[in-house]
Amino acid sequence: MAQSDLDDEIVNLDALQATLVGAEEAHAVQVYLAAQADAAAKIQSDIITNWSNVDGCTTGEEGCFNALDNLETLYTNAETSFDAIQSALSCAGFTPSGGCTGFYRTALSDITLMRNSSNEALGWANGMVNSETMGIEMYLGMHVQAVAACKGLGYDKAQAAKKKLMDLEAANEEAAAEVLIDYTAKSAFADTGETNTLCAYPAKGSDGSQEPRPECKDGYCCGAAQKFLKDGTKLAIETCQKAEGVHTYDYYPPLPEGSPVEPTPETWRFQCISGAQKLAATAAAALAASYMMA
Repeated sequence: MAQSDLDDEIVNLDALQATLVGAEEAHAVQVYLAAQADAAAKIQSDIITNWSNVDGCTTGEEGCFNALDNLETLYTNAETSFDAIQSALSCAGFTPSGGCTGFYRTALSDITLMRNSSNEALGWANGMVNSETMGIEMYLGMHVQAVAACKGLGYDKAQAAKKKLMDLEAANEEAAAEVLIDYTAKSAFADTGETNTLCAYPAKGSDGSQEPRPECKDGYCCGAAQKFLKDGTKLAIETCQKAEGVHTYDYYPPLPEGSPVEPTPETWRFQCISGAQKLAATAAAALAASYMMA
């Protein structure tokens, strides 16, 4: 039974209880009136008895008998009224066991039956409420246990994930150390005047003087490897490479700190600077000669 049904039963029970109280009060009034009628009948009976023994009437014997007749009439009327009340109530006596079957007694019996039924329904509803309350408490306990178990599983998973992360970081650190060694060797510049020796002009001195380029060995030229970015920026690096047959340069991007993976080398276009200068000088000489011949 739902809580709303229980509330309706309680409201009905209160209404029936109020009706029962009213009926019992009405019944008590009737008992009181019947008792008053019995008392009046007894008083009248006593008066008749007393008047039956009256002696020395001053108004004459006829007058005495007339007064007695009047009292007898009053008694008869009272008795008739009492019988009418008792007949209307259909009661053998004005007590709970008097066998009343009239309107008020019937109403009292009906209300009592309904009250008992409501009490039974209320008891059943209270039992259901208690049962549901126990069920709720049980499920609340199960919820608490489930939350605790879930937290435990979450903690175990978090610990496992943390250990896995620590192991991965340790492995990455180890791998990064090896990569750093290998990549540093691959990307290092030479200082022999041969392949991958830097040959760019040194920085100018404080007085503006410019030192010459580092020289490349015979069979090598100082050239520039270039790359143009999307925004038009030109990147260049000048190194010694073999004078013949080299047109590309492998550029090694900076290695990110702690990276366990080497960056992918980039291939840049390479051209000897000295060769370009010689080509330009030859072209200029040829142009001058043709001008003189003209």
